[in-house]
Amino acid sequence: MLPVLRQLNERITVRYALQPLCPREVRDYIEHRLKVAEGPGSLEFTEGALNLIYNFSEGIPRRINALCDRALLIAYTRNVSKINRRAVKLAVADIGADYFQKTMNGWKKIWTRLTA
Repeated sequence: MLPVLRQLNERITVRYALQPLCPREVRDYIEHRLKVAEGPGSLEFTEGALNLIYNFSEGIPRRINALCDRALLIAYTRNVSKINRRAVKLAVADIGADYFQKTMNGWKKIWTRLTA
């Protein structure tokens, strides 16, 4: 371990390896987060949006959160309550391909089709 990370490592007392979520778990996770956080109005992710989130996040909660956060921000700026594939594609583009490096390599053909 790098010496500069030793102090941080000493402060972390609990570790847990979270496995990637399956498509159904991604849907349930997003629905739960919306239910807990929902204020006035109603927000909804379309089926296509949920599929793209799963594909680009690879079921990793940190990536799911980043994509949903950005897609929700895009929806807010456009004054819409339904997050669709377009909003998710814009979120991916806004966050940047580097964040989805592993995914982008595996989904290059799909990404090319999506952005065409």
